[in-house]
Amino acid sequence: FFFFNDTATTEIYTEQIVGSVRCVQETGINAEYMGTQLKFLEYFYSLFNFSFSLELSTRPDNALGEKSIWDKAEAALAEALNDFGQEWKLNPGDGAFYGPKIDIQLKDAFGRKHQCATIQLDFVLPIRFNLQYRASEDQEQIEVEKVASQQHLQETQQIQQEQAQAEKQQEQKAEAHPHTHEQQDEQRSHKDSIHSHADSHKEKVSQTWEFQELPLKHGFQRPVIIHRAIAGSFERFMAVLTEETGGKWPFWLSPRQVMVCPISEKFLDYAEQVTSRLKLEGYEAELDKSNVTLNKKIRNAQLAQYNYILCVGEEEMKTQTVDVRDRDSKDRIGKKTISEFVQFLKTFEPAPSQFFENLRQKAFGNYQQQANENEQQAEMRHLNNDLLYNTYLAGDGLEKGERDDKIWEKYSSVEIDKVSYPNLFRWSLLMRKIKA
Repeated sequence: FFFFNDTATTEIYTEQIVGSVRCVQETGINAEYMGTQLKFLEYFYSLFNFSFSLELSTRPDNALGEKSIWDKAEAALAEALNDFGQEWKLNPGDGAFYGPKIDIQLKDAFGRKHQCATIQLDFVLPIRFNLQYRASEDQEQIEVEKVASQQHLQETQQIQQEQAQAEKQQEQKAEAHPHTHEQQDEQRSHKDSIHSHADSHKEKVSQTWEFQELPLKHGFQRPVIIHRAIAGSFERFMAVLTEETGGKWPFWLSPRQVMVCPISEKFLDYAEQVTSRLKLEGYEAELDKSNVTLNKKIRNAQLAQYNYILCVGEEEMKTQTVDVRDRDSKDRIGKKTISEFVQFLKTFEPAPSQFFENLRQKAFGNYQQQANENEQQAEMRHLNNDLLYNTYLAGDGLEKGERDDKIWEKYSSVEIDKVSYPNLFRWSLLMRKIKA
């Protein structure tokens, strides 16, 4: 199952995008809606080191909708682009018939431009689907609509009950006075002619039908739909990315990240251990079990565009290390333990977007601060136990020493809880008196 376009559709309030420019500026809606989309786009393309240009495509000749709404929407998009801070240009008359749009032109390795991403406003689909939202909290009007809705439901149920009762009476009458076969055939023929006439009438109506916008309910307004595609057509985007990288994919995106090359079969078990560890860490690692020379293995891995090549032999097996080589450099990076190499690879992982960081902050709070606090609490419990039978932390605990000074530098500004850490609290009072 393939997705050919990464289109996302969002519904927003009319005043959130087509309100006056002054209103947009005061409420910060540009940054929250259109500005957020542009920042996400910038983050996405920065992962691939792509540069792009922005164009505002405005009202075409075959545009649908009121010109005043188009003008306000175009002004809001222009304001969003200005707030974004990157240079952009106007593309008059190239908007979609249903709304203005921001087109993003991507440059490939040869300087050619491709339109991949787009952010479009749509005024037509909300009308076609009769989308409405309540714009005001008029409690009196809400109660009136609720009563009207209940009355309509009761009337519908009453009509259904009357129809069911009438059908039942007709069935009972038919059972009391059965018709002859000739009368039944005549009734069937009459019903068929009625149905045929109804079908022909429906066909005529469908041929002459024209769409009519349904009126808004009292207190309701139309939303506006945003169509957003960041990568656009994936085939086109991957073609541009392939040309840009020349097949040398960045490490975090590469399907061939690490190749492990043992010097000989004697070190195959250790090479398998290294490969398994890297796979457990989530990396695309493979093992070269061929009988060719080490130089040939390295050359094959370079031609296959593996980002890193690990050579292992007797010395690496004894020291539990790997000899690291880069795909694009003839020079060796050097020896690293497997843990050091894993940490080295983690530095190539793309930084999360600001939106993701904000989301994680909301979900888990300041996780780094919590981790530091938990580490500090564990150390304070350990120090409190050390001071259970000692006055000081250094030596035999009878006299202040170097360790006391180091710990005091760390905890002199920390408020130590007397109940949770009584021994450490007593030590802090003594150190404070000495330092004074």
